[in-house]
Amino acid sequence: RQALAGIYFLGEHRINYPGASFGVIEADPWQIDVELALRAADEAMYQDKQSRRQGRFFHID
Repeated sequence: RQALAGIYFLGEHRINYPGASFGVIEADPWQIDVELALRAADEAMYQDKQSRRQGRFFHID
């Protein structure tokens, strides 16, 4: 995330890019199928995005 974070300029516009969001989960492949794992990772990514909008930079359950 930090490698992409920074201030960028597009013409006259300044863009403060906080970096990419990632959805990381822990999954036992014997107990969860791929679709459920992807949905859980997607939800974790959106929680990360929401947390950064609120001024937090990480979220741990």
